[in-house]
Amino acid sequence: MSKTPYRIKRAEHPVEIEGAVRAVAQAWQESFADLLPAEVLEARGREGVVQRRAMEWALASQEGSWFWILMDSRDQRVVGTACALPARDDDAPEILELVTLYITDEVKGSGAAAAILEMAIGDMDAYLWVLEGNDRAIAFYRKHGFELDGASRSRDDLCGATELRMVRHSTGD
Repeated sequence: MSKTPYRIKRAEHPVEIEGAVRAVAQAWQESFADLLPAEVLEARGREGVVQRRAMEWALASQEGSWFWILMDSRDQRVVGTACALPARDDDAPEILELVTLYITDEVKGSGAAAAILEMAIGDMDAYLWVLEGNDRAIAFYRKHGFELDGASRSRDDLCGATELRMVRHSTGD
């Protein structure tokens, strides 16, 4: 990461958390245009939605959740975020869930996604949900030890889009 203009830190201030929410909205626009309806993508970036989600994340942060942010050191913009939490699903295959990892297009290919993944979960066993058809993300997670486990779910809030579960289990070495 030292050769890139990006740095990773824990989001500690409301402006950083709001920046993370805005980065997610931008990443959705850039990454999911072919996978989700335009109205779903547009809703993510609406000011009221951004403000509500920023308040939810700020509360979660106060309650102990860690939101990692990727900042552009040149202008202090948040260009990515990651967060892992204790598993939220009843049938969770691991105790840790990577609930968020998004970076904007300008950061892709820089190694920053791998670095923020490392900050969020290290080498721990974990699982995540990825949008079906998001081949770039699936390849990225496979590179980092995750595999599809056959589980899927439909998201009503995403117009019925399907998410696939990926899991990383330790090898026991």
